Amino acid sequence: MAAHVDLSQRDMNVLEKMRDPDFNPETSLVLDERLPRDPHLIDPAVYEHVASRERAIVQSLQALEADLAQAQDLDADARAVDGYRTAVAALDQLISEHPRYASARNNRAQATRRLYGDLMLLSVTTTSAASAVPLIPAPAADEKRQAAARALADLETSIALLTPRALASPMAPTAARTLSSALTQRGAVYLQTGKMLRADRALDVDQSRDEASWSAHRFQEAASHDLALGGRYGNEIAKNLAVSVNPTAKLCGQIVREAMRKEYGPGFMGPEPEDVTLEKPLIPHTTYPPDKMKFLKVGRVAIITRGRYAGKKVVIIQPVDNGNKPHPFGHAVVAGIERYPSKITRRMSKARQEKRSKVKPFIKVINYNHLMPTRYTLELEGLKGSVTADTFKEVSHREDAKKTVKKALEERYSSGKNRWFFTPLSTFFFFFSSLRSTWGAWRGNKVKVESFG
Repeated sequence: MAAHVDLSQRDMNVLEKMRDPDFNPETSLVLDERLPRDPHLIDPAVYEHVASRERAIVQSLQALEADLAQAQDLDADARAVDGYRTAVAALDQLISEHPRYASARNNRAQATRRLYGDLMLLSVTTTSAASAVPLIPAPAADEKRQAAARALADLETSIALLTPRALASPMAPTAARTLSSALTQRGAVYLQTGKMLRADRALDVDQSRDEASWSAHRFQEAASHDLALGGRYGNEIAKNLAVSVNPTAKLCGQIVREAMRKEYGPGFMGPEPEDVTLEKPLIPHTTYPPDKMKFLKVGRVAIITRGRYAGKKVVIIQPVDNGNKPHPFGHAVVAGIERYPSKITRRMSKARQEKRSKVKPFIKVINYNHLMPTRYTLELEGLKGSVTADTFKEVSHREDAKKTVKKALEERYSSGKNRWFFTPLSTFFFFFSSLRSTWGAWRGNKVKVESFG
């Protein structure tokens, strides 16, 4: 037996909020067929000419992939590499003539990913997965570095050219698809880089790029952001993959799925999602399974959901997945802010500004069940080793640790970094009250369950 559920628009908005924490129903995508298909090529005749040239290049790449799939000889990969390089050169010429044509840049980045793989930001670009082997498995370091920098620049430019000035601004469907593809591509590269960045795979990015100094957490955070936006602009696969990357949506989805199964039986929500792939509409590409990483890591920012500090933001200092003797359950040692800095103005004296900029921290051992992880992370340079499980054995040790945490947090606040961490969470209880009311409607049969299927 299967179920058909009629949900109100408000209930649908709450569920969408769990999939994408940045979702706002008032800024949904608006498509307008009457708009130019590219906002920077308004003349229809010019656009058709440019698009036809691009289409011919893409069709040549599709023919290459078809030949490669059927080829049996050892020279097939070499022919494919030559064909891709010829296509990239043709795209170079097209972009030089029309530098504000975003679709050509997006396709050039796709071709670069096919040549060098999604791990082109790392020193080693191959993996054990057969489907993830790039056409050039062992490129020269300088060649790969330059190609990766150009691909990121292409995606960055495409996104900048097509992103509307306001979220509610209408877009042409073609422009929305190209923007979604560029965001999804960059999210895929960031996601794989964040997952595979480790000691034997060092970061190898052109030093002119901001990504050269990023950590694995930063790559995963950027991937979550790009995939969520890719889904918002129309790519459903990116939206589904963003759930597996975004720990908040991941946790909420698991909670609701388990609750629905307990209420209506194992068949209500259907089987677990299959492996999600990033689909590129023009050029065949590598696919990857959904992210199965542990998301309660050192440096992850979370929100306490129960107890005295409910609604407070904390940063995880030491996760203990399997528990220990005093706490035989999964838990984390966290540091948070009990009293946030107060608002200051220029008219206040320096002494008053310093007083209102102080924080009152707390440290605590929190059960994993009482933590809601967010997509954000916080660097812990000043907190490493300051709080451990032994800190809580003596009052003096605990007070010394709180002083260290207080100093580190105040220094970070004064430097202007991570200001969102020092802002009270005002929407926390509204979100969970909405979630409770929606779940209450299901339990109370206020939502009509008509038939399964």
